[in-house]
Amino acid sequence: LSAPVTVNVNDVTPPGVKVLAPVEGAIVPNAVTFSVDPTDDSGITKVEFFLDGVSLGFNTGAPWEIPYDFSRAPNGSYVFSATAYDGVGNVGTASVTVKRDDRTPPTVHVTSPASGTYLSGEVLLTADASDDSAVQRVEFWLHVPYTTFGFKVGESTSGAPWEFTLAASTVPSGTYLLYAKAFDIAGNVGDSKSEPLIWVTTGDVTPPT
Repeated sequence: LSAPVTVNVNDVTPPGVKVLAPVEGAIVPNAVTFSVDPTDDSGITKVEFFLDGVSLGFNTGAPWEIPYDFSRAPNGSYVFSATAYDGVGNVGTASVTVKRDDRTPPTVHVTSPASGTYLSGEVLLTADASDDSAVQRVEFWLHVPYTTFGFKVGESTSGAPWEFTLAASTVPSGTYLLYAKAFDIAGNVGDSKSEPLIWVTTGDVTPPT
């Protein structure tokens, strides 16, 4: 019999990583699941997920996927990548570039004051705003009827409830149309001009005799 022979097997082959979703160049919705299919003869011990190089977390077993919320992400291109580790320390990677392209404006309407209100003292202006993405701020505007002139009287950036306390003494005397504008994280703007008109007055609006 010949002497025993010791054979060292050195696995230097990195894992294969295939991106399952989303596909390259996809325009992504708010909720996305980044999923991959890693394979290796030595088995997969971990997959770490990244967005633009920032770790989103890792899995140590199937399913090899991670959710991501784009609702607060500005429009633009983003790179998902995944790094897979096999049982002997080899590393394989894969990536996919996706696009955020939100063109839908928020909806907004003024909830108070009611139309016909006379503004005096401190007046709480409130509005409801919604968007398929995230509303960033709401502005309150007064428009001079039958003209193209209007001016902003305040804004809210703290989230719902969207409200601003207006000092009526800071507004020139007159009759105005009150409306709101809402801005989302992608830069889209919606307003309440198509809503029922909200007429307000302030100051001395009594004509001279």
